[in-house]
Amino acid sequence: MSPSTPSIATLVEAPVGQAPVRTFDEIDALIRSCVGTSSARPALGAVSVGPIGDRAHLTEPWFCCSEPTEAQLAPLEPLV
Repeated sequence: MSPSTPSIATLVEAPVGQAPVRTFDEIDALIRSCVGTSSARPALGAVSVGPIGDRAHLTEPWFCCSEPTEAQLAPLEPLV
């Protein structure tokens, strides 16, 4: 697990009702600050020109719910 995973999870879980594009903007800013890049962000709708390679798909068993969210863990709190 990446050291930035808990921070990303917080950004994704916290803003109920926030526009998805805003959440993605916040995640992008966090990742760029972690890697220390000052390169410009790709334009919205830009297409990658890099090598395709292997990529995860929505059918990967770990893709959905690989890490439980705070909302999923909350009901279990009394049992701990």
